[in-house]
Amino acid sequence: MTGPELRDHRIHRELSQSELAALMDISPSTVSRWEKGLRKIGPLAAAAIAAALEKVDVTEFGRAGR
Repeated sequence: MTGPELRDHRIHRELSQSELAALMDISPSTVSRWEKGLRKIGPLAAAAIAAALEKVDVTEFGRAGR
């Protein structure tokens, strides 16, 4: 997964960087660095990102849906 792909997936689910970071128990700056390509997304991080994005229920954040 590349930074731009992560950003696209996050935005598609209507999540902020802070919300995704909270789901993953990491800092928002880590998400930002991934998306900007300043930090590589390794295989374990990619799996954790995928798991976090899969379980997102956008209504949990008060949004209309996917």
